[in-house]
Amino acid sequence: MLLAGGSARVAAASTVPLAVTISLAEPAIAADTLTLHSYRLSDAGPSHDLPAGSLVATVDVARGSAACGGNAGARACRGSAAIPEGTDVVVAMLTQKKRVVAEAFAVVDASGPAGLAFDAGGAAIADLTIAPPVASAGRAFGIGATAYAGDGHVAMLDPASQRIDVRVYGPEGVVPSPRASVGGGGMAAAFRYSGRPFANPMTVTAVVGSMSNTAQIFPRSAMPAACAPLGDTGVIRVPEPQGVRHGFRLYASVAGGTVVHVGLDTGSTSLAIAKSKLAGALADELIGPGRRAQVTYEPSGVTLYGNYYLAPVSLFDEGGKKKLATTVPMEVFVATMQCAKHRSPPCPPDNGTAYMGVGFGRPSPKPPQGAGSPLMATPLQNAFMQLAQIVQGPMHPGFALAPDSLTIGLDRASAAGASFVGLTPYPGRLGDWQGPPACLRFNAGPYQCGRMLVDIGIASMFVHADVPASFDRIEIVSPDARRPLLQYAFDYPVRPDATPPAPSPRGPKPVAFVAPPAPVFVNTGRDLLAAASYVYDAGCGRAGFER
Repeated sequence: MLLAGGSARVAAASTVPLAVTISLAEPAIAADTLTLHSYRLSDAGPSHDLPAGSLVATVDVARGSAACGGNAGARACRGSAAIPEGTDVVVAMLTQKKRVVAEAFAVVDASGPAGLAFDAGGAAIADLTIAPPVASAGRAFGIGATAYAGDGHVAMLDPASQRIDVRVYGPEGVVPSPRASVGGGGMAAAFRYSGRPFANPMTVTAVVGSMSNTAQIFPRSAMPAACAPLGDTGVIRVPEPQGVRHGFRLYASVAGGTVVHVGLDTGSTSLAIAKSKLAGALADELIGPGRRAQVTYEPSGVTLYGNYYLAPVSLFDEGGKKKLATTVPMEVFVATMQCAKHRSPPCPPDNGTAYMGVGFGRPSPKPPQGAGSPLMATPLQNAFMQLAQIVQGPMHPGFALAPDSLTIGLDRASAAGASFVGLTPYPGRLGDWQGPPACLRFNAGPYQCGRMLVDIGIASMFVHADVPASFDRIEIVSPDARRPLLQYAFDYPVRPDATPPAPSPRGPKPVAFVAPPAPVFVNTGRDLLAAASYVYDAGCGRAGFER
């Protein structure tokens, strides 16, 4: 029995190399050919019905072949292929006399290791990877599901007792039978696409035992060149009495557990919560512990260690009494240990973390040693993007921030006064976008241009730029100086009596200048909202400002 899976690294070029490693341990798997196929998610049918022209490489993996180093027993074969730019999924097929004996689905992911891996070894389950292709209307499609061991190798499942439960969360009728399973010897759970249109990405979950993972299925218009005008699809409006100077907050409950206060942060994307705050969580809704992960927050330098769980998350208003919305099952980072800056484990247990990252375009931190998977920074871990009203309904994904209010979702009214700038897709991460373009200058010097982050999680500001030896004023514009939709400036050093949009003067460093200076980047902190309201349109890939 053979299971397979992996991921691939992609760079910006017309074609990119893909390294392939095939490990065939005892009992030896009979195979003589490896074929590699690449395609876009939007063009993909089921794995057994690949688009024409998808074949990119054929490798001889017969015993004694050059790719396998001439070894005649257990094989460790290596090959390579040129993958066209824009590839979303790579499928590898092992065949024996043209009969497929194993497959590997690989989502092209800029944060993952470079390579596909086959392994016939057996180990305890510690991770799960799924890769969903999109089918044409009325046709079946398969979702690949692979269990991984803690050492990164594919884990064997007992076909008699272990099955991976795969579910698709989307609008009613788009996937008529949205639940299937993968047996110990299988690779793809079979579904059918009804052909009904859907506007927002659907969410896929896969569960086996305590392990879980998530993925998304995108509509063909997932990366629109232009977006239709917003309608009246409903939003959630939340007054925020704390506002600019003291931060934004909501209340939340994980898997039906205790309602707790959570700080809101657009500088990160994961919901991080201390395990001690999961009291009362429903056992059948809280799946875990899953793969290990860690995250470091700046400027505090605090590092959290813990595990991913799969659970629905409910959002409540400022008083914690009224339920506003609930997500589909999503990845939640449950923290068990907290290390102060410059400290390494072991550290004291984490009893206080309750932080909800709702941002976009954030880099993926490295995983802890031996964890196998990085702490990702995708819309799948963003509670605002995983609301049932968005994944399964018509609500338009995004949010609007004003100095004293928060709007989750976007409609015609919430975006009416904003002027928008288009965002660039995040490399290798479908459904995510890079931060808005922005420029800054010191005094009347030249503008230095790059990107910005509106981070409501902090009151200070971070600047990556070439800083002159002496200056007394900082100006920031977006998207650029020729057409500034956003424009604000403040005196530097920040005066003790400064008010927003200047950064808070109460911190030890109201503005931190970070090396290296390139690429130019500005984390504005939350005080920017005193200069302009901020709108993020995740569905159309744009950011807006209203002065």
